[in-house]
Amino acid sequence: MEQVKYVYSIGCSYTGGTGLENYKDRFSYLLSQRFEAEEINEGMGGGSNLRIFRKVIDWVAVNPEKLKHTLFLVQWTYGGRNELWYCGPTPNEVGEVVYNPDNNWDGAWYNSHYGHDGYTDWDKLRKDRNEINPFYLPPNPILSDILCRYIISFQNIFQNNNCRYIMFQGHMARHDDGSDVVGEINFKSKLGRGIDKTNWITKYGLRDYCSLSNNLTECEHADPKGHQNWTDLLHSKYEELYL
Repeated sequence: MEQVKYVYSIGCSYTGGTGLENYKDRFSYLLSQRFEAEEINEGMGGGSNLRIFRKVIDWVAVNPEKLKHTLFLVQWTYGGRNELWYCGPTPNEVGEVVYNPDNNWDGAWYNSHYGHDGYTDWDKLRKDRNEINPFYLPPNPILSDILCRYIISFQNIFQNNNCRYIMFQGHMARHDDGSDVVGEINFKSKLGRGIDKTNWITKYGLRDYCSLSNNLTECEHADPKGHQNWTDLLHSKYEELYL
């Protein structure tokens, strides 16, 4: 087994370390220290699964020589999040749209939600000052299918390249009907059955796990002890899979 030289972590604020005073308290850094490896953390607060998909694909494509030395930690987030490419005028801190005569800006990806962009509609308001574009969230089965496609794609990429990886959710919102639906992932759906859960922590999400031991910050993210406990769980999962 090749040495782990890079611990690549991706997710939303749960992976980014929101609520911590020191980034060295987050699980990605703690686990990288156990391997004496470099921490690469691309988690971002409010980030979507589409962003997670985009960032991992980019990193894999640009770093083929590092894949055999990389442990990928993929934390999936809430299915209702989205991201949009935007290169037009943007609102300032008070919501006023600023038109920049300098058109050299090529644009960027922005966090958003389905049916709502938060940028292009700032200058298209109704008389009641609400945006014209209504908020629309696809139903849970559609959100699950979208996410399952990302997961199955990663699964195939990682397995075909002999990559080491562990997947989990940031927060599991279990449904009240007792069905095997975790957050917006329905593992019993047609696409969900295509997910190989061998490399998953399926019993809890990071936030849920830390909640059980009262290791959440005021903003309901893992505190330093919670990240330490999650690191232990990840390391145990790694040993189960690869040692």
